[in-house]
Amino acid sequence: MTIDTTKSKEIKDPLEEDTYKTLVNNASEAIFIAQNGMLKLINPATCKITGRTYSELYSTPFLEFVHPEDREAIASNYEKRISGQKAPERYQFRILKSNGDIIWVELSSVAHTWQGHPATVNFLTDITERKAIENALIESEKKYKKIFENIQDIFYQTDLSGTIIEISPSIHRYAGFKREELIGKPVTYVYSNPEKRDALVKAIMEKGEVIDYEVVLKDKFGNEFYTSTNSHLLYDNHGNIIGIEGSLRDISERKKTEIALKESIKQKEILMVELQHRVKNNLGIISSLLSLELSKLKDDYSKEIFLNARNRIFSMSTIYEHLYSSGNLNNVNLSIYLKDLAKMILQTYSLSKGKISLQTALDELYLDLRKTVPLGLILNELITNSIKYAFPHNGDGEIKISLSRHSDKATLHVSDNGKGLPENFDIKKSNGMGLNLVMLLVEQIEGNIDLFNSNGANIVINFRI
Repeated sequence: MTIDTTKSKEIKDPLEEDTYKTLVNNASEAIFIAQNGMLKLINPATCKITGRTYSELYSTPFLEFVHPEDREAIASNYEKRISGQKAPERYQFRILKSNGDIIWVELSSVAHTWQGHPATVNFLTDITERKAIENALIESEKKYKKIFENIQDIFYQTDLSGTIIEISPSIHRYAGFKREELIGKPVTYVYSNPEKRDALVKAIMEKGEVIDYEVVLKDKFGNEFYTSTNSHLLYDNHGNIIGIEGSLRDISERKKTEIALKESIKQKEILMVELQHRVKNNLGIISSLLSLELSKLKDDYSKEIFLNARNRIFSMSTIYEHLYSSGNLNNVNLSIYLKDLAKMILQTYSLSKGKISLQTALDELYLDLRKTVPLGLILNELITNSIKYAFPHNGDGEIKISLSRHSDKATLHVSDNGKGLPENFDIKKSNGMGLNLVMLLVEQIEGNIDLFNSNGANIVINFRI
């Protein structure tokens, strides 16, 4: 398609040179001459952009193609330029295509004389897509500005020197400061203890960010309030660190709850210590009363019953002694407890039995009372049985205790070098109260028990930690 000059065949075509015609005809922007409100000369791109034919463009006043809301401004600019007045060299407006679509265009226009009369030479570019992007950016800016202005948390930015370069209006809700009062101020201005800022900056520099980092600020009136910040380094387009930005959330209520909870726990710990102390003392009193009655008994059977009862009570009393002395209200060092308990049991029988030595190999393991109490009672029964039955005629012997840990499981192994278990012994069929108690306690700690002879009796108990 070439430039249509049929309207002025008698006039010499100013674009008759082939080079100029090629440039104009192949230009991607619309190029046309306007005179007396009509188009006089147009290139193919004018038809393409406007969606109209040559005939439509030549026969219709060009303002008809302009959106009604923009016509007044376009007419004014055109008249000013024709009359030699100052008019914008470049401006944007909307035009109507033949199919009813509306597109945005940008026009560059210069005054010109055409066939001896004032005219304008115009260059028109379709900027609909660009305009859509610009509008989207404007809407996005409005959206984020609204979010920024209404955000509940406090958003902030500082430069490397710690000067506040941006802070959200929400600071007023928590600290009483207006945004404008703080921009340009050092961020330590709102710190309760300015020296704490150095620790925050150090943490951010080392890790690149901090999450849920506690910061104590002060409001406009000097009152402290607790915040939690998520902050990270701020970079420029070249990857250089230029500051820090992040958000602050008021956690004053959460902090009050934490402080109250800690105080409550502290009070409960005091009560628990007192309770454990009283339990220990009461168990000690019961043990002493049993010992007193034991000294009055004459027959061995009754003495054995009282002695077993006293030792069982003592095994529990020892646990509370360990808790009370260690200051740990929840967990007992099982290795120390079992060793002390074993020594105590051997001392109980030292006057009536032969010389029995104790060997221990105990891994360090901390357990709560739900596991420690049953294990203490189990050890008491097993050692007592070895002392009473493993060494005939009150002979000398050795008892070994080992405790080993394997991931989430542990093994307690008690053995002696005595005469061993009876042939075909089945603990489940035992009539003895002590071994029946052992079986019940093993079930209580969700464990299993294995008995066998190997240079004496061996009892192995596996249980979950």
